[in-house]
Amino acid sequence: MDKLSFAVLNDIQRRFSNVNAKSSLTPHSRGLMENTGLYHQLSQMEYNGNAFILLEKMHMDLANFTIAQMRPYIRQQAVQYERSKFATFLDAQKDCIQKVQNGPHR
Repeated sequence: MDKLSFAVLNDIQRRFSNVNAKSSLTPHSRGLMENTGLYHQLSQMEYNGNAFILLEKMHMDLANFTIAQMRPYIRQQAVQYERSKFATFLDAQKDCIQKVQNGPHR
């Protein structure tokens, strides 16, 4: 496992190690859950749910990073596109001006 994957897994474990399903249970329910193994299943479900939330945030962070990295190239392409469209527009305007200057043909 590379260092980045190890760091991400450590971060996930650190962020969600404080998840505690026992805090909202009565002592009797807590005892039943521990004896039957339901607490372990519940805590795993919470851990998995929180891990997916973290992965979604990481996905959005990656998308924002990609957009930030591509922004200069996108702007450069947009400038070139606007220049070509403006040149086409000016060429069309020259034809109109020449037709008006030549006057109507009868």
